[in-house]
Amino acid sequence: MLSRGVQALSYTAVVASCFWDILVCRMIMEQVTLIATGIAVSPEVFNEIVAKTYLRKSAEIVCVRAIAVAMGTQGQMMPTMELLLRHAIQYFGLAGSEQIIAPPTPLDSVPCFLSDLGKLEPEEQEAVMCVLLLTQILDGCLEKPELVLWSRVYKQIGREQGPDELALRGCACALRTQQDVDAQLLRMALDEDDSNDRPSQLGLGDSLWFKARKLLLK
Repeated sequence: MLSRGVQALSYTAVVASCFWDILVCRMIMEQVTLIATGIAVSPEVFNEIVAKTYLRKSAEIVCVRAIAVAMGTQGQMMPTMELLLRHAIQYFGLAGSEQIIAPPTPLDSVPCFLSDLGKLEPEEQEAVMCVLLLTQILDGCLEKPELVLWSRVYKQIGREQGPDELALRGCACALRTQQDVDAQLLRMALDEDDSNDRPSQLGLGDSLWFKARKLLLK
């Protein structure tokens, strides 16, 4: 007969295995939900962003660059990001153009993106920044490299006050928890009006489970 210690150890292994399987299943389902939400939301919000601002051709290219830069900074090709990139290219009628097929510099070049962003009008800059943020939140979070990029963006456009990181994370949290995400929410996260604190409040919603989940995915 097995000793009580060996029996307890075997039961512990079963319980641990069940817990791990449940954890993995939940992570998979949350990822599927996030992707489905991103597919439904990203083209609609993108259209809302760019439809409200007159964008010159140069600004349209910077919008496309913003998506490519967000994808490069994020480090992996999420299907929702690729979908948004294709949507933006088709929306602006850039499919087949040399600026997309054979650009003078890679589309995901951060220095070129920042340089081009600095040449735009303030309204165009705001639209591009909203597109950048929209792309970044499609994976449900903002990591350190993405926040560092925002510091560089703010410096490039001459903002003395740095980005509100809690507000930026709040937009990602809103998408992850299936709350309403629209162009207004993104603009509120990027403006310098302290009274628009809804994105920051949403950023307080990062649960212990989500933080643990990020550690498990690494």
